[in-house]
Amino acid sequence: MNTQQTMITTSNDHAGVMFLPPPAFVPPLVAGLLLHFLWTQLRFFPEWWIGHAVGWPLVVAGVLLMEWSKRTMRRAGVDPHPYEPTTAIVAD
Repeated sequence: MNTQQTMITTSNDHAGVMFLPPPAFVPPLVAGLLLHFLWTQLRFFPEWWIGHAVGWPLVVAGVLLMEWSKRTMRRAGVDPHPYEPTTAIVAD
């Protein structure tokens, strides 16, 4: 039997992402929590509420940016998941 006939072809037309976003965020989150609980002398702001006032709008902005990018890709007819084949480049 010919080896070329038995080879299975796979599509390499994808982003090649090794980890999807939720597992990719776990190591920095754990490192931040360890720094927070083990090194309590590290203070960026003099009062706790200032950190919350700065941090929460950044979290909300990140979630809004993620939703905007998903809607833009869906509107262009592209699957936003990085393990699916690329059908178009969305530049809007």
